[in-house]
Amino acid sequence: MTPRLNALNVLSCAALALALYAVPAISAETGHPAPAADKGHGAPVAEKAPSAPAAEKKATADKSNPVSGIGAPRGAAAVTATETNAAPETPKKGGQGAGHGWAYSGANGPENWGNVSPEFGACAAGKQQSPIDIGSLAAVELADIQFDWQPGPLKVINNGHTVQFNVAPGSQMRVGERTFRLLQTHFHTPSEHTLFGRRFDMEAHFVHVDEWGQLGVIGVMMKRGERNPALQRLWDFLPNDVGVEQAAGKGTLEELLPSGHRYYRYAGSLTTPPCSEGVSWFVLREPVTVSDDQIQSFNRRVTYNARPVQSVGSRAVLSTR
Repeated sequence: MTPRLNALNVLSCAALALALYAVPAISAETGHPAPAADKGHGAPVAEKAPSAPAAEKKATADKSNPVSGIGAPRGAAAVTATETNAAPETPKKGGQGAGHGWAYSGANGPENWGNVSPEFGACAAGKQQSPIDIGSLAAVELADIQFDWQPGPLKVINNGHTVQFNVAPGSQMRVGERTFRLLQTHFHTPSEHTLFGRRFDMEAHFVHVDEWGQLGVIGVMMKRGERNPALQRLWDFLPNDVGVEQAAGKGTLEELLPSGHRYYRYAGSLTTPPCSEGVSWFVLREPVTVSDDQIQSFNRRVTYNARPVQSVGSRAVLSTR
């Protein structure tokens, strides 16, 4: 993985079209899978790297601004501090957020994010928003996710929206022909996605970016149950102060994954403002456990921080067999 991504100006319409273009097996225009996926047979549906038109536009995606609460290469979905390893502006406690005053409740809550700032227009007008209820599925042969997450030093920050653990360069995942670099993981309580109407106690998001600046996010559901030793190694470093990044030991995030890696896949967005679309979501089917005291420990730092589920619309949600 390359060094920490720099900040990004808000996504332009042209860049958003590029980001959607690069989700290969789900059409950005119709939300339906490509013909091979519709038939559900033959070779596995493979993630493909952006084609020549995307490469021509990439020249404008390599310039970026200093970190300021938004962080990813231009040409990608605009990425808030919650979704990358960028630092927030002036966050507040309790998941109430930083830049432009968006929150998870009150006048600036999710139903009004689109009105908080012109930059957040996609939160209200977007057609491929996340999270969603994963229910109606198309079972197809999807490429396996190959994780290559390396141990290394971690850093943690309570950015006012969540607690986020940033990783050192060197970890990646591969899905078909696409390789994504791991940036960070952060947590939501309760879960943002729901599975067949069921909401889980927490959800972990593992945020990756490919060489074109397009995001791939792994979602892992967390259900109340036995204490999670891998999670506790992170929880030992949960910060009480907001907005201060600090060392969080050394380790690998791979221990946080369930043993099975079958997944649901769809084209979506960031779950926080600016809600930019063009994000490839891979929600693992198998949950992990988290104990009641671990949930409470997180909630002492960040309270309810889950965006309500959004309309699936005409999108197809694919599932590995």
